[in-house]
Amino acid sequence: MSLVLFFVLSALLFVLVSLTPGDAARMIVGPNASQEHYEMVRQQLGLDLPVWQQYWNWLVDLFHGDLGRSVVSGTPVSQVLADRIEPTLALIIGAFICESILGIVFGVIGASRPGVVGKTADTLSVIGSSVPNFWIGLVLAAIFAVQLRWFPTSGYEPIVDGIGPWLWDLVL
Repeated sequence: MSLVLFFVLSALLFVLVSLTPGDAARMIVGPNASQEHYEMVRQQLGLDLPVWQQYWNWLVDLFHGDLGRSVVSGTPVSQVLADRIEPTLALIIGAFICESILGIVFGVIGASRPGVVGKTADTLSVIGSSVPNFWIGLVLAAIFAVQLRWFPTSGYEPIVDGIGPWLWDLVL
């Protein structure tokens, strides 16, 4: 069933992307390129083929381990993904640890403290779970990175450069 779902979703996404305005070949050659150069790049990328043929070629390449090349940088997509796996895993693990600790602390306080303290913990828990994470992130970045300048707004230091700089970049 999962394999069928993969083929249906990937084909649907492939068709939807092919229907979007814009052209990868035009982006590569630029707006001032000659029509001949544009057509040559379209042919090199296989964009002159029917959509079903492009999808089939993509599937064959995918099952051979070739994820293609980035249109923007020209680097292999597998290399782009490999470069981003460490920061992604660091964010996932860090967020899981923080959410677990905060969830347990607020849960224990809410369950064991009657009155204002317990109700405040419950209210903060409800607000934290109902407000979208991206919005909370934007507000925290605006306050702590832009206004107070305590943390960087972007960037990533690998853990091999030291735990301090690594954690500092992951806080927000």
